[in-house]
Amino acid sequence: MKKYIIRAALHDETNEGWIWTTEHPSRTVVRIVGADGKQKIYCIARKIDDNFLNLYNQTPKEKRTLATLGKKCRINIDSNGEFPTVVMGQWYRDALGIAEKDRKEGPVSLDIRSFGCWPFSWWGAIRAAAHHPDIVVRIGISLGVLGFGLGLVALMPPLLRIFKIEELCQSYIVVVGSIIAGFIGWFSCRRPSIH
Repeated sequence: MKKYIIRAALHDETNEGWIWTTEHPSRTVVRIVGADGKQKIYCIARKIDDNFLNLYNQTPKEKRTLATLGKKCRINIDSNGEFPTVVMGQWYRDALGIAEKDRKEGPVSLDIRSFGCWPFSWWGAIRAAAHHPDIVVRIGISLGVLGFGLGLVALMPPLLRIFKIEELCQSYIVVVGSIIAGFIGWFSCRRPSIH
């Protein structure tokens, strides 16, 4: 576990499936584990660069009024601070159990790691889509995995006939294969528990 300063995502990015961090290259799938080790999320990491810092640290023009003139609407990111900064939306903070008061009081313990190398990188992408804040993306990945599983189940009987496996065994293999495909599909498309 490492300590991070957590900042809220920009309004335009609250429904995006990524976080901003200085420690991972852009478009890397990461797994984030909360302080208690139970809450996990998968998402895309984007690299905090100078352009992002300039955009994040400026006061939005539409928020400026006489009462707020000279005041910042959000807390700046200090790129030279003691702890690295992570910018994430409310969806991911809720899924990790990060309360507003914890976020504002100081650093939060998280374990952020790149997920998956070549043969298993698809698993991280599926998990990241299943944990996406946008319901359309979550439904899309669920239907995609369901379609893939049904396609595999549909291919089983012709393949079993080609290999001349008995009819009775074909039925068992198809049923067992369907159950296994259904379990893998359910497991891969579980969404994070939001507290």
